[in-house]
Amino acid sequence: MQPSGTEIFFVTDGGLNTYGYSNPQVDALFKKARSKEALDINARKKIYSELSKIISDDQPLDFLAYPAANVAYKTNVKGIEPGISMSYNYQEWYFG
Repeated sequence: MQPSGTEIFFVTDGGLNTYGYSNPQVDALFKKARSKEALDINARKKIYSELSKIISDDQPLDFLAYPAANVAYKTNVKGIEPGISMSYNYQEWYFG
């Protein structure tokens, strides 16, 4: 199954949904995208097509820029997990 990184922006309780967007249909479709049904590529295409249409129609936010950067850390810094950004879980880092 191919997860969608956009879920955190668009589900009601998404980790980066700081602007309060909420659409029960979008929540249900993202849940459906994580279901067994979505293992079928055609079903998954249909789910993401519906999601794209709803989110496009609602236009809850617009990404103006998403900077690209090369990030490096010393090898003794542990606990780093790549996520939406390289420092999203910085509070869990430690020197090992």
